[in-house]
Amino acid sequence: AEIVSIGNDRVTYRQADELQEVMCKQVIIAMGAEGDASLEAQLADTGTRLHRIGDCRTVGYIDGSILDARRLVQSLETR
Repeated sequence: AEIVSIGNDRVTYRQADELQEVMCKQVIIAMGAEGDASLEAQLADTGTRLHRIGDCRTVGYIDGSILDARRLVQSLETR
């Protein structure tokens, strides 16, 4: 489907040469995800202890990032 327009309360799209509308209160546009380790690269030479969690490690979205953070905290607590 091709998005034609996003309005205050509806999304209009084209599918098979027909215009369709869907009523909505909120629209989330997801266009793919990629990991980003650029901050880690910037900090690598500072001598700071770094931990890779979330999208700098692998794309895991919100759930994966929260799980990564939880595991890191648990590992730090047992040291």
